[in-house]
Amino acid sequence: MKWHCQKRNCIIVVYMLAVLLLEGCSSFKKQEMVSRTFVAMGTVVGVNLYVEDEQQGEEVQTLIAEKLKELENRYLSYRVEDSEIWKINHSGGECVQVSDFLYEHLQKVWEISEKSGGALDVTVGEVTRLWNIDAHADAPEGFVIPGKEELAAALTNVGYEKLVMEQSLTMPLGMSIDLGAVGKGIACDVIKDILLEKEIPAAVISVGGSNLIWGQKDDGMDWLIGVVHPREEGSYLGYLQVEGDCFIATSGDYERFVLVGDERYHHIMDPETGYPARSGLCSVTIVSDSGLLCDALSTACFVLGKEKGMELAKQCGAEALFVEEDGNFTMTDGMKSLWLKEE
Repeated sequence: MKWHCQKRNCIIVVYMLAVLLLEGCSSFKKQEMVSRTFVAMGTVVGVNLYVEDEQQGEEVQTLIAEKLKELENRYLSYRVEDSEIWKINHSGGECVQVSDFLYEHLQKVWEISEKSGGALDVTVGEVTRLWNIDAHADAPEGFVIPGKEELAAALTNVGYEKLVMEQSLTMPLGMSIDLGAVGKGIACDVIKDILLEKEIPAAVISVGGSNLIWGQKDDGMDWLIGVVHPREEGSYLGYLQVEGDCFIATSGDYERFVLVGDERYHHIMDPETGYPARSGLCSVTIVSDSGLLCDALSTACFVLGKEKGMELAKQCGAEALFVEEDGNFTMTDGMKSLWLKEE
């Protein structure tokens, strides 16, 4: 039996490589690019700010790092004891009061879950932990495919519609929430608020596969963002030419996976089957004006497949690029207007 694993990481962006082309940087007269890379929320975060005052840029980078740490520890992490999600997961079926911040975001997640017919379901935590792809992407020798009975038992504890949420949240005993499919998008939304408050003129932010393209460089040029090829490491399918103030997220089966022979077991779970999603796709890229929506749709559309995913993206007012396992790709009309093919 042949094992193989892959867990892509790079300095600026993880998974979907939002490559900022910097050939023209020498012509900048007013703005300086201040860059910082650190680990937060279980992934690599790249913060590239274009500022007139370098000290201000460094202060804002520190503020962003502190805010992401708070976001993880106080609200979103199922691993950090006493975070709100941890408390919900360990509530034993009892009612838990939640903050306005978490309540508002969970409401948005539920809306996308309903629109996607459950393709996005953050209560899939028990299934995710049963597969434990994240751990075995680094140590594939210990990977064991869950048995059908185990999966069937885990699936009885999946279903966002089983939760009762009215500012407080009550979750059936045995269920658990995992915000991995939306947390990084939420982080990008939070960072945008900081950039607005601190009047940062331009920035490229990456939190794993979720990215915020913000403002305008002082040369007036659009941003050029590379979309990684899901099967050819180090190469790109093409580029997106975008103005500032948009979010871009990619989900793919090349991000975290284990190969057993020729079979690829990846981290994007289908809440209906309990197995890694088999939709004929190897990646989905979404562009929208919301980080949470971008992140959520990239997962939901991957699970749904090209046709249903296209319908969902259009329904939510987002642009989408679907890359199929045979190498073909399809995109919404709005995405076509942004697309520059790799030569």
